Amino acid sequence: MKHVNKWCIYLLLLPFITLIACNKDDDFVIWDISGVEAYIIIQNAEGQNLLTPDLPGSLYDTDISVEYNDEIYDAVWNRENLSRYYLAQFHGLTFNKGYSLIDDKVVDDPTKDYLSFGEFAEDTNQDLSFELKIKDYPDTYRVRIVHTFTWKKNEPKSDTRIYLNGERIEGHTIRITLPTTK
Repeated sequence: MKHVNKWCIYLLLLPFITLIACNKDDDFVIWDISGVEAYIIIQNAEGQNLLTPDLPGSLYDTDISVEYNDEIYDAVWNRENLSRYYLAQFHGLTFNKGYSLIDDKVVDDPTKDYLSFGEFAEDTNQDLSFELKIKDYPDTYRVRIVHTFTWKKNEPKSDTRIYLNGERIEGHTIRITLPTTK
């Protein structure tokens, strides 16, 4: 009986202990800071996404690579065995399936398939440059990512600017339109 009474007292005191332990003035926040990646869509002159596997003339599963820091990263077309970690994990150049929301359901949308290159840590300043090459196409696409990160008033602030062939792009997705002839 003594043992049961002890537990009852502990259970009755638990809410009071938790209230005492909480401090309204404590602004401690743990931030999830995701990595920096370049998203790349390659399209034809008609605006069709050439990473769509079933599209005639698709570039899916062809030789596409990035040269970065004197290393070549070939596109990885099957990401089934990769995991998402939030410490940034570098995956090189990888294919990603696109999705759309239709009638409150997430469905595959091959018109939104894309390549990604990264991840790079978001919690540090970065100035990254790489070249994208597509087999049988003579052009090389130069990409630069300038990322700044600071803390302001205990909150993370970041700014990422992406350039394609020296021109700043809007947003974070690089859209490459291939010429009609190779």
